[in-house]
Amino acid sequence: MKKYFIPFILALSVLNLFACNKNIHEHAFEYIQHEDSHFKQYTCGCQSPDIAEMHTDNDENGYCDVCNYDLDGTTNLSTIFKTAYANSFTENFEVDLNNITILNYYGMISDAHVVSIDSTYLDKRGYPNGVYIESVERMKFRYDIGYKIYIIYNEVLYTMKSAYENKIIDFDGLCKVFGLHTSNIPTFNKEAYVKLKSFMESNYQEEVDLYELGKYYGEYNGYYAVSYNYLGSQPCVTANDCINNLNFEYGYASNRIRFMNGTETHTINSALNKGIISDKDLYDLFEIHTKSEDIDTELITQLLTPAYELCLKYKDDFVMGDVNFQSFYLTKYYGKYDNSCIYSLMSSCWISHNSASASPEEIEIMEYGFSDIAYVLNDGKLYTLDQALKSGIITNETKNEIITKYYN
Repeated sequence: MKKYFIPFILALSVLNLFACNKNIHEHAFEYIQHEDSHFKQYTCGCQSPDIAEMHTDNDENGYCDVCNYDLDGTTNLSTIFKTAYANSFTENFEVDLNNITILNYYGMISDAHVVSIDSTYLDKRGYPNGVYIESVERMKFRYDIGYKIYIIYNEVLYTMKSAYENKIIDFDGLCKVFGLHTSNIPTFNKEAYVKLKSFMESNYQEEVDLYELGKYYGEYNGYYAVSYNYLGSQPCVTANDCINNLNFEYGYASNRIRFMNGTETHTINSALNKGIISDKDLYDLFEIHTKSEDIDTELITQLLTPAYELCLKYKDDFVMGDVNFQSFYLTKYYGKYDNSCIYSLMSSCWISHNSASASPEEIEIMEYGFSDIAYVLNDGKLYTLDQALKSGIITNETKNEIITKYYN
């Protein structure tokens, strides 16, 4: 997968399209930061010097004197967060601030720290087990199971919405955080936002105010890939785009990925068929959409083949047509845990099986093809999550981690 964002490292900015005259201007730049060094990346179109310099901290405040890199990592951020939390909230309930979990550090934006926090133990006001949503300038910031973005400025905590309303984060900063939060892409900016707003006004006219940006997937051959949240009434029916053994699931049909330029809008299937995106782009989009990693053709084949072969084994028991590998789809890849791959899949073959000949364990695998959270592939054999736990292939901690990822 293209690594657009790594926690604790500030992301690259988009280079301007026009070159500068080096003799009559001061270079515009951002620092590219690594664990022990930094270097300048020009954002004005000029060629950047590729010279790394070591971090320094003469004030011993935990930050590089030159580029403000957080030298102490999460420990320092946790201290800053605890101080800001104590200054910001006065509710009288028990909070163990020693167990702060910083999920992602988005960096310094508009002179403020932007962090993603596991706030399930902080927020006891009606949501840690549901969804918390902030809508800011028609951009939807969604946090599942209490994971939430906070802005730390002058030792005070702000939500994304309050930070923007108090002018701590400007509009470009708001767009950047939206891109990082929804898809780990740092290149979403005001220019892209304005263009998308224009595209929506042309395509949806009277209903344009009922749409807000849900996720930004990047730019492909002049098309912006985005999904929208529709605020009007619609049938409560999930939707899917199944293509090349990948299943893109959406909460509603209106949430589908769209590829938009000034004159055209395409679905993900249409974009692939018309050459707007490549197979590699499709894998990258799937990784962003499902928070999966390192998807390629070989991995997809490896993960889906055991389910396909299980159905072939009992193909005479199926009531609906032939068993075809193209009817098996990867829904989410959680990664490799020890010697096991854990993932979700679906297939129309599951629901057509009458379970006459298979073993109870195999029946369980096929019966829960649509509803089980995940499957475990170990030494070439497929298990449900519970089967793998009972067999000692995975631990209860791994199971809970997968469940958390499933709902987040």
